[in-house]
Amino acid sequence: MGRWIDIARGLCVLAACLAIWTLAGTEAAYAQDADVRGAVQAPAPGTVRIARTPSNRGLWDITVEGGLSLFEDPDGILGEPLPAGVTPFDFSENSFDAALGVRLTIGYRTGNGTRWEARGSWLGNWDASSRQTGQFGFRNGAGGPLLLSPTASTTLANESEVWSGELNWWKTCSCDPCSQLDWGLGGRVIGIDDELTATNWAGLAPDSALASTVENRFLGVQAMVAWKQRPSTSFSWAISGKLLAGWMNRDMVESDTSIVTGGATTNGAREETDFTWGFELEVSALWRVMSRVGITASYTLLYLDEISRVENALDFAQAATGSLQMQDAGDSALIHSFFVGVRIDI
Repeated sequence: MGRWIDIARGLCVLAACLAIWTLAGTEAAYAQDADVRGAVQAPAPGTVRIARTPSNRGLWDITVEGGLSLFEDPDGILGEPLPAGVTPFDFSENSFDAALGVRLTIGYRTGNGTRWEARGSWLGNWDASSRQTGQFGFRNGAGGPLLLSPTASTTLANESEVWSGELNWWKTCSCDPCSQLDWGLGGRVIGIDDELTATNWAGLAPDSALASTVENRFLGVQAMVAWKQRPSTSFSWAISGKLLAGWMNRDMVESDTSIVTGGATTNGAREETDFTWGFELEVSALWRVMSRVGITASYTLLYLDEISRVENALDFAQAATGSLQMQDAGDSALIHSFFVGVRIDI
């Protein structure tokens, strides 16, 4: 009877060891974004050795987030630079508030330390308008004398929207239970659209109107690095950086009626493509409220060069052509985003 009691005790101890090992392996998997499996081997009678081997089973994760984004306000004036004492139509009167945004991330982790990630972001739509009274300057040709419009009033409106899509491949190059270093490569597309309108004119022709749009499209690649820390079993935080390089296509279109020509509706258009660069920095945190459910929070800073803002792309120096025309005025974009959401591991 005592022999069977000893065997039962041994089995209970072994079961307890296996349970502890399984729990530890699960926590390590979440700490390292990897999936591990425990295996029990008995190489010799009376000894038990526990070894961990990578699992071939992938692990999906889905993160849904919402938040706020800040985009740089419009700046500059409508038309050519004006002499002192002349009141311009000033775009800086149209100040953007924070805009609502959403982000969806789907990841797939394999057993060899790699992770595929697809992310789509709608960073926001911003709009602002103001009723202003002033004058604008124009020229009938480059280098020609400055001409001034009559004093007039108009409703000047700006609208912008930004979205992003990316497909990334991550590789873990260094990890332990408390920290992890990853690097990766990916593809990226970013859209930044600008629109302005000047309507309801008083002081110009009754049918005066002005509308213009600029579509900025970035298509390129990104090199990435991320460092993650896990101070406890339920909380982790990370900092990541992405360096972007690729091509920026700028498609600029305007239409005006009786602004400077006094004639019928005219149109100007221009398209340019240039090599450009940018970067994205992100600080994020994950708090696991359950083993496979967590709350996320992050701050992201996105910078992109060689874009065109619509208020700077209007060319008032070619009025004799019958249209305001468009000019390629290079600029940059800086966007701050704050997201919170839920991550679910499947």
